[in-house]
Amino acid sequence: YEQALLAISQARPQQAAMPQSEVTQKIIESLREKALHKDEFGMFWKYGRGYTWQQLPIETHCRILEAFQVAGGTTEELDEMRLWLLTNKRTNRWETTKSTAAAVFALLNTGTNWTDAPGKPLEVSWPKSALKTDLASRARAAQETPEAATGAFSISVAGDQINSGLATVKMKNKDNRLVWGGVYWQYTELAQKVEAANNGPLTLERELFRRVPTDDGIRLEPITADKPLNPGDRVTVRLILRSDRSLDYVHLKDRRAATFEPITQTSGYQYKNGLGYYFAPGDLATNFFIDHLPKGTYTLEYDLFTTYAGSFSNGLGRVQCMYAPEFGANTDGARIVVE
Repeated sequence: YEQALLAISQARPQQAAMPQSEVTQKIIESLREKALHKDEFGMFWKYGRGYTWQQLPIETHCRILEAFQVAGGTTEELDEMRLWLLTNKRTNRWETTKSTAAAVFALLNTGTNWTDAPGKPLEVSWPKSALKTDLASRARAAQETPEAATGAFSISVAGDQINSGLATVKMKNKDNRLVWGGVYWQYTELAQKVEAANNGPLTLERELFRRVPTDDGIRLEPITADKPLNPGDRVTVRLILRSDRSLDYVHLKDRRAATFEPITQTSGYQYKNGLGYYFAPGDLATNFFIDHLPKGTYTLEYDLFTTYAGSFSNGLGRVQCMYAPEFGANTDGARIVVE
C-alpha cells in the first residue's frame, strides 16, 4: 500500500515536460515482477493480512491499480486487476464502505469500459439438442433486454424437455468483455443414488470412525462392511473441507442416519484446527456456519452415538458458499449397517 502511494505521489511531476520519476518506474517494475497471474483471477498480489490502514487487501489492490493507471500501466494490466476485484466479490464481501467505494471507483474509472452500451451478443448453442434452434434464438432475444449495467440474462427449459443433448453447451464471446456463465439442472433423487461431487474449487469428504478404547487411549477405527456398528457404539464423523480460494459465508450441512444421535446437543461458536464456525446440531443434520473460510484444507469433527440396529441411509453432506451458490460440493449417501 505504501509503495503504491509513493509511486502515485512521484508519478505526477510539477512540469508536464519532466520525465516520470525514477522512483515510480522502479516501484511499478517491482510490482510487475511480484504479480501473480491466473486465468480466472487475473493479476493480483499476495497481501499480508492485518487490521491497520495499510494492510487491508481490497484497499491495497485498488491503490496499486491506481498506481499502474497514473504510471502508464497497460489497459490489459488494468483489466486483469479489475478481474481480480470481480472474482473476489463473487465469494467475499467488501467489509467496509471505504473498500467498497475504492473498488467501485476502480471498476468504473479504469481500463476498458465494461458498462457501456451492449456490443456483440454472446453466441450460445446446444449442438447435440433437438431444441438447439429454439434455444439459440431465445438466448439472442434474452440479450436484447439484459439487466442494467451487469448485462445478465437467463433462459430456462421445462423438465419434460430436458435430455442428455442439453449437456453440451458451446459459448463464443466475440466482444472484449468479461463474461461469466453457468448451466445447472435442478431435480430430486433418492439419497443413496446421489454420487459425491467434488470437481469444483470447494470439495468435501466425509469419513466415519468407531471410537475404540485402548490402554493407550482412544483409537479411531474405520467402519467397514466386515466390521459393522453395534448399538451403543460411539462414532466420530470427520469432514475434510478444501478450498482453493477464500470464501465468505459458507454453510456445511451434514445429514446423518436415523440411528445416530449427536453427543453435543447445544449449539455455539467453536474454534478448532485453525477454523472458526458456529456449530448447530439439529434433528436431521449437523450444521456448520462459517463466516470466513480461508484458502486451504480444514478438518471438522463431531461425535455421535449409535442407537438402533438396522440398515440406514447416512444422508448427504453438503457444503455451499452462500455468496456464490455455484461453489459447492457434496458427499455420497452411503448405507450404514448396525447389527
